[in-house]
Amino acid sequence: MDKNGRAVKLAKDTLDEIGNFGFDNEAYAETICRGHRTLQQNWMRMSLKTIAKMAEAGDKGLYDDRNESAVKMAQKIRDAIGDDVLPYI
Repeated sequence: MDKNGRAVKLAKDTLDEIGNFGFDNEAYAETICRGHRTLQQNWMRMSLKTIAKMAEAGDKGLYDDRNESAVKMAQKIRDAIGDDVLPYI
């Protein structure tokens, strides 16, 4: 499987998992924050890219009541941080 395919699979698997009733957000966050420092940086970079894409979708009106709050929050975050990017370390 190529990189693009792996990324798509991971995204779909993540969405499936967090959609399960009882997903433990606290344990997930704690595990990420205790992970390898470079991997934490990579995770944050990926998260910020996701936020930027969600904000762009909101700019185009591509949301509804189910994700409006997430889109609006993504736009606020994007507007607050601008084009800042995290370096690869």
